[in-house]
Amino acid sequence: MFKAEQAVYTKEGVPWETIKFIDNQDCIDLIEGFGGVLSMLDEEGKIPRGADKSFLEKLARKHGRHPRFKQNPRTPTLFSIDHYAGLVEYEANGFLYKNKDTLNRDMIQVMTSSETAFIRNIFAEETAELNTTDSRFKPNAKPAPSRSKLSVCGRFQHSLNSLVQILSSSMRHYVRCIKPNDKIKPGIFTSIKVLQQLKSNGIFETIRMRKAGYASHIAFDVFYKRFGFLGINGDSKENIINFMKHKFPETSQWTVGHTKVFLKEKTADKIESLRREQFVVAIIKTQTYIR
Repeated sequence: MFKAEQAVYTKEGVPWETIKFIDNQDCIDLIEGFGGVLSMLDEEGKIPRGADKSFLEKLARKHGRHPRFKQNPRTPTLFSIDHYAGLVEYEANGFLYKNKDTLNRDMIQVMTSSETAFIRNIFAEETAELNTTDSRFKPNAKPAPSRSKLSVCGRFQHSLNSLVQILSSSMRHYVRCIKPNDKIKPGIFTSIKVLQQLKSNGIFETIRMRKAGYASHIAFDVFYKRFGFLGINGDSKENIINFMKHKFPETSQWTVGHTKVFLKEKTADKIESLRREQFVVAIIKTQTYIR
């Protein structure tokens, strides 16, 4: 989030003092990067004699010196990853089996023959794979293109990539979830644990960025379509600057980049209020004519 926000300011030529933050990229690379935990788990699952033990041994050989990877020789089936919120321990037994996520053929047929469309849609991918397998045994059947079944890790990465694409093309809003205690009970507030999460989640950096940065980033054409009737002569940079200077002389609360208008929260609220006021006036006039 911080990188994306600061990259926008740099790209748009907006004056900005870079804010330092805790970067978890090394942890992300360890888990899902090339040669990371997830890709190694998939590779081990493709080996005929692949096993949880050999997977863990390969992990230790490749990532044993990684600062985020931990393994205790006394517990050979366990390994730990130092995530942003703390050390998380994993039991490797059953990893390969669970990652394959193999459904029984009869189970797939039962689910896909359900009278409920929702249930059938859930198993659409499994149905397609089942039909492809069946077609191979039909006479004069054309060979189907080979496509390996996605593992749990593969599906997770596919879903994650889709989510990243959606977020990159959207106006993002984030909700920070804080765990107050480890006992999963109400009314218990462990201050040290909460403070650690606030630090690792980047809450303090977010507050600093919100104070120093701009709450709204609006492209010129979108800005003109939304607020043009307030007195903007066109969607060019010059016209927008002239309008902003006329309506909001306090230039510290807004700025104009190469392709976007940047508004502080106070200014964003004001311009939305002006828009609402104009709508109210127009609605009253319309009602007057109709009556």
